[in-house]
Amino acid sequence: MNKFFFFISILLIANVPEVAACKFISPKNKDIQYVGRWDKSNANDYHSYLGGAYFGIKFFGDQINIKLAVPVNIYVKLDDVPTVLFRKASGWVKITPDSLSNITHHLQVIAKFQDDEIQLEGLSVKKEGKLLKPDKKNFLAEFFGDSITSENRTSKGNTYEINADVPPMQIEYGKLKLGGSNPEGDKISVNSYYISLNNKPWFPVMGEFHFTRYPNQYWDEAIKKMKAGGINVISTYVFWNIHEETEGKFRWDGNRNLRKFIDLCKENNIYVIVRLGPFDHGEIRNGGLPDWLMGKPVMIRSNDPGYLFYVKNYTMKLVNN
Repeated sequence: MNKFFFFISILLIANVPEVAACKFISPKNKDIQYVGRWDKSNANDYHSYLGGAYFGIKFFGDQINIKLAVPVNIYVKLDDVPTVLFRKASGWVKITPDSLSNITHHLQVIAKFQDDEIQLEGLSVKKEGKLLKPDKKNFLAEFFGDSITSENRTSKGNTYEINADVPPMQIEYGKLKLGGSNPEGDKISVNSYYISLNNKPWFPVMGEFHFTRYPNQYWDEAIKKMKAGGINVISTYVFWNIHEETEGKFRWDGNRNLRKFIDLCKENNIYVIVRLGPFDHGEIRNGGLPDWLMGKPVMIRSNDPGYLFYVKNYTMKLVNN
């Protein structure tokens, strides 16, 4: 019985002293084929996102090196030899074996996991080596993995074609005036396709949790459950009428301890959006406005200076808590 084996070799990444004697190739070289989602807005650093994205080349020579801006797990597929896994490859990396023949080769470099993002700063080949124009592909679908699923609902005898010859994605920056940074240096930015956190694509998944409505001794457990479900941002209301039930007497103890709740979220690496009101759409009496405020000669939820006086006092107590 014939047996077929598939091997993935795991290599240790070493420095490439020969790079200085090689020719540098920019990531924008037209003979490099990029498949999947790539951000090409920076000509010096082509950035993939989502697992399975890869670039392919056809080259003549016996050596190829690639330069990676950040550590990344990559598969390297060279001709018909077994796929090789490079763990946490960064800087200049030699991705071809020493015994490679000085002929024409085909090579693919693939991001391994969903969180692995290739930031390609360039390639290099020996002086006698060069990139060649890629072969024309005669198939409609291409993928990296062990399976693909499709469904055919066409009538018998009908032929349908898919034109996949579409222009590359153009990611635009600066059109949406959104984003910012915090005192710790974390930065959120927005382009025409996605949100970035600290210059890496980020998908915020938000869940609602009203801390004053849950026993504080179980907050940490609840936060961990939300995180396990895929949530990375928690939004929470601060109900004014719970913290200042009696005029002038603010409470931040027990289940009212906002600072404790935020600290627990920080310990669990969860971001928090504090919805401080003063009016809260949280199924609570008066929208969270205190009962005693209802008896004041002011127009609530307006620019009435009398109303804003009480709102400012509440807000200052909240931020200084």
